[in-house]
Amino acid sequence: MFTIREFNFDTKHEGPVELEGAVTAIKEGRFVWLDMDVRDQDPARAHHAMVQCGVPDAIARDALADEPGGKLNVGAAALHLVITGGKLTGEKLTLQRMDVIFTTNVMVTVHRGEVDTFNRIRAVYRDDFIKFAKGPSFLVFELWTHFLSSVAALVNEFSDRVDDASAALEGDVNVETFARIRALSKAVLTMHKHVVPARDALDTMSTRKMVFVNEATQGFLLNMVKTLERTMEDLMTCREVLEDSLDLYMSLVGFKTNQVMSKLTVVTFASLPLFVISSVASVVGFGADEATRAPFLGTLGVATIFILFLMRHWKLI
Repeated sequence: MFTIREFNFDTKHEGPVELEGAVTAIKEGRFVWLDMDVRDQDPARAHHAMVQCGVPDAIARDALADEPGGKLNVGAAALHLVITGGKLTGEKLTLQRMDVIFTTNVMVTVHRGEVDTFNRIRAVYRDDFIKFAKGPSFLVFELWTHFLSSVAALVNEFSDRVDDASAALEGDVNVETFARIRALSKAVLTMHKHVVPARDALDTMSTRKMVFVNEATQGFLLNMVKTLERTMEDLMTCREVLEDSLDLYMSLVGFKTNQVMSKLTVVTFASLPLFVISSVASVVGFGADEATRAPFLGTLGVATIFILFLMRHWKLI
């Protein structure tokens, strides 16, 4: 499924248009946004639509690839940006590849299913177009603004999951608890891995002169680079908190184990004199008859009380 919107920046008119009308609008110098959900789309039909709108054949084919990633290719005819967002379900991260192609009069967005970034853009772009837009570069601003918002929202979700995982370590811990923590840690690293190339692409688009982004928009993009870097730091902070919580839990387990072993050692040491007395008594036959049994038991009792007194005095028990 795909939708096409036509923009006239002089009259501030924006509306839907069919593919044939879009081709005509492009030839007449108006701007067109082709948004394509290719999850259940025939690749040949999607490729044809892009080529009809002026997208180079090689870029159109590359945009239909399905592997998450991140890159920026700037050519004379088109700019091809690949960024990856994510959706968190429990501790499972689902990556969402987004391809954005800019030519002089066209923006093509390619995705597979619902993507948070594009949902945010569709919700507000029309008001921004009417109030602020002076040219196609406003869509570049919208794209990066909402991508940053989407990543920030994802980081907040990660933070909540980390808090839950830390709290779980304070309760009944089992194999499932560690599996959840491992999955969450892996998800954070995976998301960070895909945000890094997005940061690099944003930095390039904010500093490199190109016909697809005007200088006024580049100033805003330059500020966004710092925002995205702070978001990346927050993302890694989530992982650090998770690791610190796990390290603290393991230290606590080690401390409790040492306490148990210390008490077992004390018990063993306390039992040694009693074992010696019993061994000697059995060798000499002390306590084996009625006449010596009472003195023998009395000796054991006194020895036991004395040992317990010393242990208490030394705060071993």
